[in-house]
Amino acid sequence: MPKVYKFIAVGLGHISDHWLPLFSSEGQARIFNDAKRVEIAALVDPDRTTWAKGKQYGLDAPCFVQLEDAYKEVEADVVLVLTPPQYHARYVWEAIQNLNHVLTEKPFITETNDLKHMIGLFETIKEENLLCVVNQQYRWAPRIQAVRKAIDDGKIGQVGFVVSYFNEADYHFNLWWRQLHGDISAFNWFVHHYDTMRYILKNRKPVEVYAKLIRVPYSKIVGESTVFLNVTFEDGIEWTYNGSQEGRGWNTPGQSMFTIHGSDGMIENPRDGPPVLYKAKDEKGEALMPDPGDSHAPYPDYWHVTLRKFVESLDANKPVDEDVTTFENNMSTIVIPLAARESHRQKRRVNVQEFLASL
Repeated sequence: MPKVYKFIAVGLGHISDHWLPLFSSEGQARIFNDAKRVEIAALVDPDRTTWAKGKQYGLDAPCFVQLEDAYKEVEADVVLVLTPPQYHARYVWEAIQNLNHVLTEKPFITETNDLKHMIGLFETIKEENLLCVVNQQYRWAPRIQAVRKAIDDGKIGQVGFVVSYFNEADYHFNLWWRQLHGDISAFNWFVHHYDTMRYILKNRKPVEVYAKLIRVPYSKIVGESTVFLNVTFEDGIEWTYNGSQEGRGWNTPGQSMFTIHGSDGMIENPRDGPPVLYKAKDEKGEALMPDPGDSHAPYPDYWHVTLRKFVESLDANKPVDEDVTTFENNMSTIVIPLAARESHRQKRRVNVQEFLASL
């Protein structure tokens, strides 16, 4: 019989409503072809009013105020971190110190100092053969998969540069952690686009980052909510990204609008409809797929793909493919907003390797 992996879920806020159903009988039937592969061993949240969620999703698991209390009472293989972002590093650290595998919501860190400490944990992760993965479910959206496949198949030749635009006004900005956490736009929203672009470009690493961060006077949040960003990736691919959460009227898709320009043509991810391929001399493009109808969906609903790949990787004792967002893979994503902040502070381009070496 295949192993059933036991999870401790930490954090029972709104994002848990996307994860906990995956552990139900119905959820596992969808993901694992009717086999039981995962189990919630414990739920952790300091807010006791959230503890009813377990039974709401048919999960019979004890609840605890702190993760350390759960460790005293239950055995677990994995810690699933679903807390607000500024607490991710704390629980990731505790899980690794207890030699548990980790599956965490993005971002796995929000501060440069956290990254410094996390890099120090990489040796423990390797020595103990732990699987530590960040959920980046935008990678698994069919439109993003279609764009990646077109590039992999050489449809536009050698990629040269990319232009992206994103505008989403007042996303979840009410009186809670999303509003009160500085840099929340960068680490809660823009990071999806940073990671998606890395995925589209075959997980290429950023080489240089230059950024200007802006907070308009009427902003409802702490920290900057608009970025003008330029990233140079490996192989000299240039990416310009303009993202904001202060605009009005014309919102873009949650997955952003972008054009990818290559030696033989370009690919457009438009505001509406499917991604479109334009060969070098074509005026009319060709849709890469039927319209998936997800242009304005608030979230691409692909948490189940991350969980399936995570379990398959646990079975294989290694990541099942290069696109599984292990901490080391995701470090090349999270370093973009961190380097952008440093670039804004120093008013210059930041070399990513030099930035990491300085930690």
